[in-house]
Amino acid sequence: MTEDELLRAVLDLLRVYQFRTFHARPAWTAHGMRTAVQGDGKGFPDILAVICGRILAIELKSDVGQPTLDQRAWLAAFRENGAEVYLWRPSDLPGIPGILSGRFAPRAPAELPHTPRPMETVRKP
Repeated sequence: MTEDELLRAVLDLLRVYQFRTFHARPAWTAHGMRTAVQGDGKGFPDILAVICGRILAIELKSDVGQPTLDQRAWLAAFRENGAEVYLWRPSDLPGIPGILSGRFAPRAPAELPHTPRPMETVRKP
């Protein structure tokens, strides 16, 4: 299963469970594939989903794909600010409905170590 196929499957599941979702699709430009964003968009999660006080930041990867440092930083920022954070692969697909339905407790992905924010590197007087 490719990341695009996984994306379609996860978006379909989110719709079934009535989440509001956001996914930005890149498009071809004169400079290659680009996603039109302003601000710190590089590495932004593939999907944001919300429902009834829950916010999910979801990064999707193939079975062998690894998140970039920018993706890890975004996921860490969402987690530090109360969102449920997921790194899902095709092998995770069978367990996703349980997470979306609330039957299974959210889990922090083990492969996302803490990424320091710039403010954490500044010494306080």
